[in-house]
Amino acid sequence: MEAKEEYDVWRHTQAEDFISCNFSEEKLEKKLMAISTQLRKDPTTAKTLTFMKPEARRGELMKYLRRELMRELDLPSFEEWKKANIQPGLFTNRL
Repeated sequence: MEAKEEYDVWRHTQAEDFISCNFSEEKLEKKLMAISTQLRKDPTTAKTLTFMKPEARRGELMKYLRRELMRELDLPSFEEWKKANIQPGLFTNRL
């Protein structure tokens, strides 16, 4: 795995960890509804969300939440992360 890919996985994991530690199921549902309301202001997006199956719609909303959190969390830039992780991939399984 390339360093940039490892960084992206790390950022995604940080967002997931934040969600699991800071959102109860009720709070998460409210946040997803707020994201859905915001996205539905665009007619094309509204139509897309309407026709999605509930599981797919939830997945899409979770994707938006993770993106939002990755912007809001004080995560290091790729360059900063790379310096702190001198040998990315050192302990990953390379088959």
